[in-house]
Amino acid sequence: MSQTRRTLSGVLVIAGLLVVVSMSAVFMGFVAFSPETDRSNRLLALFIMTPLLVASFAFVVALYRAVFAKQISRRRWARAGRHLAASGFRDATPSEIQDTLGLPVQLLAPYTLALQRGGGIDHVMVGSVGDQQVRCFNVRIRGGGWMDVPAVALRLDAAFASTLIRPQRVPIRPRPDMKRAWFEHERFNRSLAVFSVDPFFANALVDPRMMDWLRTNLHRTTIELAGRWVLAWNMPRGRFRRGPLELMDVVSGFAERVPRAVPSLFPRRSDTLRWRH
Repeated sequence: MSQTRRTLSGVLVIAGLLVVVSMSAVFMGFVAFSPETDRSNRLLALFIMTPLLVASFAFVVALYRAVFAKQISRRRWARAGRHLAASGFRDATPSEIQDTLGLPVQLLAPYTLALQRGGGIDHVMVGSVGDQQVRCFNVRIRGGGWMDVPAVALRLDAAFASTLIRPQRVPIRPRPDMKRAWFEHERFNRSLAVFSVDPFFANALVDPRMMDWLRTNLHRTTIELAGRWVLAWNMPRGRFRRGPLELMDVVSGFAERVPRAVPSLFPRRSDTLRWRH
């Protein structure tokens, strides 16, 4: 089924639910305010009508987002693009877009993106922070419907073992060859999870200084490391959301707190693993 047909099906489902719920709310309102309704039945009707009205409003918002999702995303990224362009960023070339698609992180894995079903990346812009290259882009994945996930990748002069640092409840799982790293700080273990193909690297990376920073600043953001790249992305759920500009601050703050011993213990080497889509 194409992405357009999936979107249309979702819109029809939401519209159908909206009709059912709103008509039920109207009926309860008629009962509640009818002069022939006694006091007890009026209170019961009002009690039923209130959540129906709330549900109707929620379905209206969901329907609006489903119908105008692309336009909303386009406007949001156009705004971010103007800010990035003012900071010296430019649109990525086709070869840079393909190179970005190949970054060996879980967010861009073939089974996560599902290009054949309509997933992918867009709004790719390239710039720098200091002497380090930065790429900002939008990732479109499925997760209870299509979602636009903002992401920022920062390239460093170090070799990072594939590592995933995330809040406990994130729908994207670590790679099968990753093992969870455990730390002495139990509150950190309960709130955040660190997975890596190299437990020694993970323990060297997340020292007490890094641990404190992650607990204070990560929130709902996920950080992935692979080769020379550090990637930060934010699942657009809940009230706490980060766009590309905020994510740029996250990756910069993370890079500043990478222990000095890590680059010497894990010197720079050529990138080997790349995703093929």
